[in-house]
Amino acid sequence: MISISEDPDEDNTERVEMLWNSRIETLFRHWATECKEYAKIHNVMAKRKKCIHRSLGIPAIIIPLIMASFMQVYNEDHALSPYVNSLGYLLSGTLTGISTFINYSGQYEKHYFSEIRYQELYTDIQSLLIKPKKDRQPADVCIERVKLRIQHINEYAPDI
Repeated sequence: MISISEDPDEDNTERVEMLWNSRIETLFRHWATECKEYAKIHNVMAKRKKCIHRSLGIPAIIIPLIMASFMQVYNEDHALSPYVNSLGYLLSGTLTGISTFINYSGQYEKHYFSEIRYQELYTDIQSLLIKPKKDRQPADVCIERVKLRIQHINEYAPDI
């Protein structure tokens, strides 16, 4: 007969904590460096996508305004009216279509959010490493927590 304390399904309340050592701290420094680099890359990508979004969006707004002004100054009987309208509709439709289909605004927001998440994790790791070892959580708990956060951020981060 098995006693309650020998039951293999029972939790061990005398768990030995994993102690911090230089290899573990090196791993955390490596993760912090990666987070900082990914934050920088996502920042650059966000700025690039934002610039493209504005480059497509602003002309798509201005072109119809120019067309309307042209039509107010010159009536529809002017020889250039059909060409201005055709070219204006073509350009504004093309720019709007590209912007909508590729969704640069959504892409730059995702990159900014990924930058923020990587930067937060970098700060958390730095805050963890600055503490004396005796004041830290057990190493295995911290490793698992940070590893899961990295995986989560990587899963939802847009491609770079």
